Amino acid sequence: MLSFRAPGGPDPNPMIPKTYESDSRGTARQAPALRILGWCAALCVWWTAQSHAEIFTDATESTGLDFQHFNGMSGELYFPEMMGSGVALFDYDGDGDLDVYLVQGHMLGGKPVSEATFAPRYGLPLTDRLYRNELDTGELRFTDVTRASGLRAEGYGMGVAAADYDNDGDVDLYVTNYGSNQLWSNRGDGTFEQVTEKAGVDDGRWSVSAAWVDYDRDGWLDLYVGNYAKHTIESDRRVCRMAKLERDYCGPLKGATDPDSLFRNRGDGTFEDVSESSGIRKAHGGALGVVAADFDGDRWPDIYVANDGVANQLWVN
Repeated sequence: MLSFRAPGGPDPNPMIPKTYESDSRGTARQAPALRILGWCAALCVWWTAQSHAEIFTDATESTGLDFQHFNGMSGELYFPEMMGSGVALFDYDGDGDLDVYLVQGHMLGGKPVSEATFAPRYGLPLTDRLYRNELDTGELRFTDVTRASGLRAEGYGMGVAAADYDNDGDVDLYVTNYGSNQLWSNRGDGTFEQVTEKAGVDDGRWSVSAAWVDYDRDGWLDLYVGNYAKHTIESDRRVCRMAKLERDYCGPLKGATDPDSLFRNRGDGTFEDVSESSGIRKAHGGALGVVAADFDGDRWPDIYVANDGVANQLWVN
């Protein structure tokens, strides 16, 4: 038995740590130095091995997630090409495991795909992709079910938010784009229906982030859409350069940010734009991310928006 406390009596060298052990008669004696050193060495070896052990393994290829994002770059340095795309993990088929929705881009400025700097992995038309998790077969494996699902999200994708907005038990998708957004209603049979116009939640601006939140606590999820900047390929003719005078991507135009939107769920499959009455339209930000939570503990969900180049915003409900 090892202990890190002396059993009693004065210690002639109190500043030096001691280790003691007990024999079969319970008599305490100081353990041999070599034994202690050996124990410490073994502990160090074990700790080093643990600290260098792999925690995560890249299983993208082995599990069938062969998606490759395409930003449509062609050498023109269009501003939206710099933005990454979003992903949603959600159980679209209700089998208890998480499926994957990946947002895709496409060519900009009316250019053909033959002028792309890097050719896309997929054939035309380029669309977002849905991968079904086959974990119920006994192994982690994903199958591309985009075509079978009826999803035809062909916009220049930015982000996606997943939630059951119509309370039918199936998770739906709202996709933000550089341009018109899309709301995809989950039919519950493995397919989706595009209901953007019917629901009244389109936003033809440059939307990046979105969040589902029941801000009025009526039991129906409302929709917050974060818009980035006022921008069109045709009107943005800026030429920006790096320190070495090489041409580079431009940043956002000063003062050209767009206000966000808030849509209230009526509970009948349609939404009402309450951006003005709720106060959301009062501020411009250049939203890149948004999260909803009860920050002040009053049981009303608040909204925090992460902006680009300007202060973030906390909307207290």
